[in-house]
Amino acid sequence: NFRRDMFTRGDDTPHLGYASYLQENDNSQHNNESFSGYSASLEGAEYLAASIFLGMLLGGTILGFLSDQIGRRPALLTGLLLNAIAGTLSSIPLMTPTVHELTIIRFFAGVGIGATVPPLFSLASEWSPKEVRGGIVTAVASFWMMGSLFVSVLAWCLFHGNESENIGVSRWRIFAAICAMPSALGVFMVYLYVP
Repeated sequence: NFRRDMFTRGDDTPHLGYASYLQENDNSQHNNESFSGYSASLEGAEYLAASIFLGMLLGGTILGFLSDQIGRRPALLTGLLLNAIAGTLSSIPLMTPTVHELTIIRFFAGVGIGATVPPLFSLASEWSPKEVRGGIVTAVASFWMMGSLFVSVLAWCLFHGNESENIGVSRWRIFAAICAMPSALGVFMVYLYVP
């Protein structure tokens, strides 16, 4: 079926999370979460996925320009903190009882993700010695791919296997909370180590 195929094919993360949300919605009578009449169809999936990418576009554009005014470090901290907070909030049932609230919160997570890119690459370029600047920027860029691998492996571990197994909490909520942790760690690391 479509949802199982999404888990096993490794389609992008927003769709994976949404499919799990729908799966939980199918079983919502068993875990007492309210979905305000939202139907377990694919209607709305494009809004959830699009909200993250729209947020990334706006976050990168707006905070990219603002980083010239407020500084690279504050812009980077703002993006990381926004992503960590929104990612964590999206894992809390009270904050995302329906896909509509989830879409709004994931939009802000997208803003945080997009906001980190311009100041991060600018800092890497500005603070690197000229002789190794290309290698440093390449190393920074490679962490985007490492993050994608982390998310893919995490999704496989959480969603692969016995879907009917009850672990007491929605797997996609665990997924969202764990995915917010690197940004939270990044806030502390940037605060402590980035000039």
